[in-house]
Amino acid sequence: MIPKDIQLKDSVLKFLKTKTSRPVNFKEIARALSILRKGSKTLKRVLNSLTNSGEIFRTKTGFYGLVREMNLVKDISKRTKTDMGLSYLKNQGSVTCLFLPGKP
Repeated sequence: MIPKDIQLKDSVLKFLKTKTSRPVNFKEIARALSILRKGSKTLKRVLNSLTNSGEIFRTKTGFYGLVREMNLVKDISKRTKTDMGLSYLKNQGSVTCLFLPGKP
């Protein structure tokens, strides 16, 4: 990452941690960080990087928020050929296993 991107990444994380208590969209983040139209590609790249690394989450409607503020749980799901499966939920060091029934 370019040093400018790292600085922007830190600014985005700081904004999401301190200035907002709800998920925000791209325009709200750009407005809060005073990013003009020509810097929007850089902001989009940084948001995608943060999303891919798992530090923030992007909803289907395009809102961004911190993973721990949104009460999300990471899981690993495995299904068999008969559509039955198991889902392993990881939450703060504990692992819970859920059975996923197949189609009747």
